Amino acid sequence: THGYEISKLVTEYTRQAIALQITVQYFQCLSLEKTLTVLESQLKAAKAVQVELQALAEEGIANEWKKEQANATEWLQKKLSKTTTLAQMSANTATLLQGIVLVTACA
Repeated sequence: THGYEISKLVTEYTRQAIALQITVQYFQCLSLEKTLTVLESQLKAAKAVQVELQALAEEGIANEWKKEQANATEWLQKKLSKTTTLAQMSANTATLLQGIVLVTACA
């Protein structure tokens, strides 16, 4: 009787903990998607600036320093690391799906 009530409480607590983890993973996935969108936008803008400055440097309007600054886009591209963000998204999505399977199994 007491054991049965305790097991019901433990089951409910576990179900709630899993639901909480799923919610956290879901919002992390949403956050990473937004981060990826921002990173892609920043990279696109940086590449556009690089193209413009290279054209200006070729015409002699921009000095070599500005051209080198535009080449820093490569560093930005590595720093932003789109692949890292995609890997995090994949891992979080997998964890989210595992949690959904667990909740379904507990229901």
